[in-house]
Amino acid sequence: MPPAKRAKSNEEDSGAVASKTGSGGERLYE
Repeated sequence: MPPAKRAKSNEEDSGAVASKTGSGGERLYE
C-alpha cells in the first residue's frame, strides 16, 4: 500500500490516518 505510507507521513500529524482506518490506523502503518 504505497499511498498508506504517504498518508502516515503527511496525515499522521493531522491524525487523518487514524480517521482513515479508524482507531487502529497507526498500528496498521507501523
